[in-house]
Amino acid sequence: QVIFNGTGSSVTITALSPATTYWFRVYEYNEGGTGSVYNTTTATNNPNSQTTAATAPTTQASNIVFSSIGATQMTVSWTNGNGSKRIVKINTSNSFANPANGDNPTADNSWNGTGEQVIFNGTGSSVTITALSPTTTYWYRVYEYNEGGTGSVYNTTTATNNPKSQITATPTIVISTTSLSGFVYNLGAGPSQEQTFTISGSDLVANLSISAPTHYEISQTSGSGYGASLSFTPSGGTVSSKTIYVRLKAGLAVATYNDEAITASSTSAANKTVTCSGTVYQPGITVSTTSLSAFSYILDSGPSADQSFTIGGTHLSGSINITVPT
Repeated sequence: QVIFNGTGSSVTITALSPATTYWFRVYEYNEGGTGSVYNTTTATNNPNSQTTAATAPTTQASNIVFSSIGATQMTVSWTNGNGSKRIVKINTSNSFANPANGDNPTADNSWNGTGEQVIFNGTGSSVTITALSPTTTYWYRVYEYNEGGTGSVYNTTTATNNPKSQITATPTIVISTTSLSGFVYNLGAGPSQEQTFTISGSDLVANLSISAPTHYEISQTSGSGYGASLSFTPSGGTVSSKTIYVRLKAGLAVATYNDEAITASSTSAANKTVTCSGTVYQPGITVSTTSLSAFSYILDSGPSADQSFTIGGTHLSGSINITVPT
């Protein structure tokens, strides 16, 4: 379309479309008796193009939803508005500075730990954020924008469920019981019989560690491998159910060993404990008297009249054998 014909050096064009590239070319000509005669060669910056400025999108992104929520990451999705692109911001409070027209920020989906941050800039409708902290509320806000010759033009209004918040998962340890009792043996006959409990973890961000108290020991294997501690590495934040074997250590003195706690721990998870109680016994024999006397009879009329005593035993591991003197 011819938009100028005359002797001047500028023209204003109207009715253009936003964010659209237009090309322009100027032709010099002279007029004479036979009409116009044109120079149809090109020249520096002739032809040349210009993109018109964008207008802000009229429909804002909405309906932010969350999925795959873990202790240190989550996926954020939304319904796009009618912008050509959009940015997404994160913060630990519902406080966001509106982007300025012309800005085109770089996005980083790994949380830097403080303040607001752009975690997405593009044409999509979801982003996964990493490096979050457990049991923490994060706010998200989406801004639609269009691009044009003067840069980005943003829609800075809010919309349904935009902004919106979500709390990250809490690392959790689960144990099958909180106490084990009846660990016993006689002096010198340890260790005790083993007992068991099960343990598991979800949304963990570090190893699941188990430590035994002073007088007890733990193992993953029945009858062997006992020690003071165990550690399990989570896979995708999960430690599947494990059977833990427990026993009272060998070589202990006669005493009670009650209310000693096995402790299970992992970063940002509440500790869980299993309280153990047991006893090392001293085997013992008791008699009703320590002497009997006045056994007698007249020559050749024996035996004597009988006398008696009682005998008993506690924490014995075998029979009581009684022998008499010659």
